[in-house]
Amino acid sequence: MPAYPDELRNGHRLVSYLSPQTSKPFPLRFERQGEKIEITCAHRIGVNESNAHLAAGLAGPGIMQTFDYSLSSILLQGEMVEILHE
Repeated sequence: MPAYPDELRNGHRLVSYLSPQTSKPFPLRFERQGEKIEITCAHRIGVNESNAHLAAGLAGPGIMQTFDYSLSSILLQGEMVEILHE
């Protein structure tokens, strides 16, 4: 389990959301105490539709980043685990 965003570059499997225009993955974005970090690294699965992105994340092949509102009930039910919250 990564403790810091930079650790995502060290072989973690990611489920990326791809840009419909370029097919490139959107970077994972983090902010802490005003410092912003963007991480772009290799993904295991890439999709460009929000329902497919969530379904891929639920299937469990890797780490994903998405909007809080789409995960709230999933996290409460324990179907996924939040990481790098801070």
